Amino acid sequence: MCLGLIPAAALPAIFSICFTLCCSSTLHLYPFDTRGGWEIARRLDRFSILLINATSYFSPQLAHSAACHPPAWMSWATVVLPNVIGGAFILKGAKGPLVFIGAGIAAVPTTLFWASYDQFLAALSCMALLLYGAGLALHAMQPAEPAEHWGHHEWTHVLVTAGMVPNAVAVLHMAWSCE
Repeated sequence: MCLGLIPAAALPAIFSICFTLCCSSTLHLYPFDTRGGWEIARRLDRFSILLINATSYFSPQLAHSAACHPPAWMSWATVVLPNVIGGAFILKGAKGPLVFIGAGIAAVPTTLFWASYDQFLAALSCMALLLYGAGLALHAMQPAEPAEHWGHHEWTHVLVTAGMVPNAVAVLHMAWSCE
């Protein structure tokens, strides 16, 4: 336990969620002087989303109870590898929703594993997946005429941020129940 509140297994995912909120806020609120600085912030923002995914779905490997551990090969093949590949594409500057394919590859088998262990955990994972997926779909649609004040981009942020709530609750629930 960290500070008696957050189990160690949940720390990487909780840190990733906070890091993503900081990256996104920096990207959208800081007045960058150069296009290069803005581009670095944009890549970090996208990369941080994969970091949430990888740390959330790998966190069962960090739990104390062996019953909570999916097979190690499953975590490496379905979580680490796809997210590392997506992260490499993002850091190289690739754009579009396909860079997040690793997130989907990681989500499905891990959610199925969690469903065999804890239905509440699987429901939270599905809720996060639906909110994140809706945000990604909305982001991919990008209308030709962006809204002047509030449009698809802002709704994307609302959905992704809302997805972070069941994501965090799921990771904390898993870590507490697997202590």
